[in-house]
Amino acid sequence: MIRYPAICLVQGQDYIFVYPAEITHIQAEDSHVKVYIHNQDPVTVSKNLKELESALPPEVFLRVHHSAIINLMYVDKYQQNENSTIVLKGGEVIPLSRRRKSTFLDKFTKL
Repeated sequence: MIRYPAICLVQGQDYIFVYPAEITHIQAEDSHVKVYIHNQDPVTVSKNLKELESALPPEVFLRVHHSAIINLMYVDKYQQNENSTIVLKGGEVIPLSRRRKSTFLDKFTKL
């Protein structure tokens, strides 16, 4: 597995350096974004999803909803129902938009 350089997340006065492989998912919540890191507390940043998406390797990260980006390496299962969802390792449930479903299935099945 390729080890990408750490990205810098600014939380208040702190600069937190995180390797992309440690990020499980990212979710927009109101006026901020939470970056979820494996076995750590989430980091709240003031960047938007688009800025974070551009800093992450596209081979591993995918925007699956207007408010969520996931790390494909942490996907546990895909639930196809009236509201399609992705379940990550650890149990977090992420919505999958209809518009991004085919891209997700294409990428996910190529892993």
